Amino acid sequence: MKKLVLSTLAIASFLLLAGCSHSDSTAHKGPSKAEIQAAKVKQAGKKLKATPSDKNYEALLKAALGAKHVVTIKTAENGYKVAKITGYKLKQAKEYKAFSKAIRSTFAQVKQTKYTTKGLGFVQKGKDDFTQFTFAYSAKSIASGEPKQSAFDSADNAITPIFDTADSYYIEPIFGSDNDLNPDYGTTENGPLNQQKRSLNSFIMETFD
Repeated sequence: MKKLVLSTLAIASFLLLAGCSHSDSTAHKGPSKAEIQAAKVKQAGKKLKATPSDKNYEALLKAALGAKHVVTIKTAENGYKVAKITGYKLKQAKEYKAFSKAIRSTFAQVKQTKYTTKGLGFVQKGKDDFTQFTFAYSAKSIASGEPKQSAFDSADNAITPIFDTADSYYIEPIFGSDNDLNPDYGTTENGPLNQQKRSLNSFIMETFD
């Protein structure tokens, strides 16, 4: 009887240890927030590739930038697909970097599709409906993935990627007046021009006027 009890205890101990070992070997942490978001962006990209449409592009942007930042999509007079976005401050380097990273992940998906033959634009307006900033990207620059020389001169190299890949951009002066990260008076040589020489930004800004 004593031997039977010991034998039973031995078997139970073995099973318990085996169970713990199996549990330890299979236990693992779930995917990180970044991995989950990357998966969502990739999935949205597949849908856009299968069915190129404003609706699916908007879904891709919401996956990359966050739904709270994306308002709607329209086609500009020059053919660019322009996203009206909201909620970005762009007053610190980390904010520029976050926006840049989101846009780059979007472009990685868009360049695999036939969604646009012209280009993409982004515009954010304030509560007073004044344009706070715009960015314009040609289809060629999106497809090549090669950054071009930035018109933005900053000592902080961490914020330049979003400018380097833009064909044209503009930041409204008041929007960045308290921050030396922004271009002087919000214009660049590729920024808003007069009515005789319209720039990419003119088309982008007028899309939602």
